[in-house]
Amino acid sequence: MTLLALLTPVALVAFQTPEFRPEERAWRERDLEARWVLVERELSAHGWSNVTSLTAFLEERREVELLERLCLYPREEGQFATFERALRELDAPQWARAVEWNLRQHDSHTRDHAHSAFLELRPALARGWLERHESQLRPLAGAVLVKLRASAIEPESAAAQLAPWNVEELLAPLQRAAAGAPTVEFGERLRAEPGELYLHSLEAALRALAQRQLYEEPWRTALFACTRHTQPPVRAFAWIALGQAARGALPIEALDDLSLRACIEAKDEDLRVRRAATLALGQRAAWSPFAWLELHRIAGERAHPAWSAAVSALADCGDEFTLEQLEGLLPTLVAEAERRLANATCDALRERGALAAQSLTQSFERTALASAPVGRLEGVPFARRLTWHARHFAPARVDAELGKQILELRKSYEPATDVLTQTQRVAPSFELQAAVRELATR
Repeated sequence: MTLLALLTPVALVAFQTPEFRPEERAWRERDLEARWVLVERELSAHGWSNVTSLTAFLEERREVELLERLCLYPREEGQFATFERALRELDAPQWARAVEWNLRQHDSHTRDHAHSAFLELRPALARGWLERHESQLRPLAGAVLVKLRASAIEPESAAAQLAPWNVEELLAPLQRAAAGAPTVEFGERLRAEPGELYLHSLEAALRALAQRQLYEEPWRTALFACTRHTQPPVRAFAWIALGQAARGALPIEALDDLSLRACIEAKDEDLRVRRAATLALGQRAAWSPFAWLELHRIAGERAHPAWSAAVSALADCGDEFTLEQLEGLLPTLVAEAERRLANATCDALRERGALAAQSLTQSFERTALASAPVGRLEGVPFARRLTWHARHFAPARVDAELGKQILELRKSYEPATDVLTQTQRVAPSFELQAAVRELATR
């Protein structure tokens, strides 16, 4: 996520070469954990831009443990197939359990490749491994085994393949942090100290949790406990992980926008934590009209400590109104970094195009809530949203298909349960359904 540049637990030491190739002696003198920290630094600094040289470097040295960690804890989606191929070609004992772990990934491309790896790339070995560990399989892996048995593929011995990962083992850093254990930064160590809880290990565990959407108990309670940890980076990473929960993965009763807003506006809270909560709010803004309006409120207050996080988040959920507001703000920005950030968000919004019409229901919900004269929104100036909406959806500008969709809103709009629950918490006496239908008549 965007905030990783602000929170990353390992020093951001970018390699000066256009490829990943640490000095050989420096690599050899490090243990596994210290080597992983170098890989984390590379990914923090360059993303996947050097993934080819990184993978080749690890393959040449048969660093199968690190290749597996890249399957378990990717910073970004999109490269599981690269690391799965490396493990497969090295005939690594971690191959099957790394593939099984990724069957439940939130990213559909990763899930699809994991299924393909079992069903098409090594089906005989996959069947042998799945049958060997049948009593330990999670439902998705069990479904793959059913398909392999139906295909009549004969199983191949998988005695050399390691057993499936235990979720409790991989998420052990989260449980330790939730219990109040202090974390330490790895820094320039060459060896990990026994018993230490390293911040990068906790962050990796939280990435794994978010990517597999493990928001059930006991992980949910552990995550919320981490938002109260004594160390700011732990709290920040916990908010980031909570924000990555897919819609519906956490009930409103467990996490609502007002909880995030309280953290964002807590003047005694660490700046990193407030920014993390803002990015978490941004993850909900695609469906929550209050979260969306809150991002715009923060982005309109240049002096707000979370301004940069709000502007960054709006690149993924803003619309033409957002673009108009940021373009109006640009002449007032003095710092070059601020102008670059605002321009990057504007460019992202322009590239996506026709945003309000693409999310018509959400657009009307946002405008309707912006008009709420009561509750928690009191004093928040959103008159410009109302003016913009009237102009943007004026009859003369609306084509037949869009007009048909607006008519449908007028006749049959009903808010989703989570949107209604969240709105009632923000503005208890506000009638969202009536406001949206009335707005659609104008």
